Amino acid sequence: MKKTSFQAEISKRQTRCKVCKKTIDIGIIRIKIHSYDHFDYYHFECYTPKIKQYISKSDLGIRLDQENAKILDAWLENWNKDYVPLDKAFHETPTFSKLVETAPSKYRRAWLEIFKFLDAVELFKIYSHVNKEFYHISWDEELWHFYCVRDYTNAALDDQKKNYRTQYIILRMESCFWCHAHQSQERFNRCPLIGKPICEKCKKLKRFEQLHKSQIESRYGINPNLLQLKFGLGYWNKKVVYRYMVEEALETFRNRNKEFLLEEMKKINLDPTLVDFVENIDIKTVDKPWSEILQSSGNLYLLPIHEIIYNYIRDRKAEKKLINKLKST
Repeated sequence: MKKTSFQAEISKRQTRCKVCKKTIDIGIIRIKIHSYDHFDYYHFECYTPKIKQYISKSDLGIRLDQENAKILDAWLENWNKDYVPLDKAFHETPTFSKLVETAPSKYRRAWLEIFKFLDAVELFKIYSHVNKEFYHISWDEELWHFYCVRDYTNAALDDQKKNYRTQYIILRMESCFWCHAHQSQERFNRCPLIGKPICEKCKKLKRFEQLHKSQIESRYGINPNLLQLKFGLGYWNKKVVYRYMVEEALETFRNRNKEFLLEEMKKINLDPTLVDFVENIDIKTVDKPWSEILQSSGNLYLLPIHEIIYNYIRDRKAEKKLINKLKST
């Protein structure tokens, strides 16, 4: 996933701002961004990064004198105050100290073995807030040592210092979130889209294929705006998202369509076989075109209304037509 980058320079010739469409005069700061086969130009005060993420000064091209460089530095400081650096190890960030510099309470062992079946994040974010007893468990060294060994098999733990809770947090925030391989400082990189480290090996997996909006629409036959996806910035400044995010969002989207349809059908006195048809639709197989479903089923009783229902669950098309059709059935 691409990081935000641009060139800040003093305008040496008149150009037109892409935002306000007014002329950028000679001698003032302008932002220059490479887009496909041309450059886009912005007034410094008109420019807003497309993606809300940390901007590293090392990723920018800066051609400014000392005074104007100070203006850019102030802008960067103001922009970055709400974001975590993408190329900085987690233990070097202010968030780390907030997580680990809270004194533990009285040691308790009750429920310890049961809690070993939990995800560490569930313990940290949910169960530790249930009551005092669970809070005490959430600081147990034995429990956190177990989590370290279970989740990060090849991690080198510091058994002299212990404090396995802190070690686990560092491992989780500085290891690839998918394969759990620890990232060295030299190769550390946090993905701007998911806010987590991801290693070069995992980036090549199919689930991390980057898809832009037109690819999503052509591949899955659905308007990507319906999926409520969070897009990142890819090559040529295209907004992209990982394939696994699209597939997870599709499953959620289609389940909601199915639930909505069943709710609407309950309000209408329909043939029970039609309700059964909807209930038996497998969300994971609705990518198949209706012609394949018709051919494989061998069911001569599938009617046009069944096709409309199937297509609605798949891509939420013709909602009004479907509801009216159901009411008249």
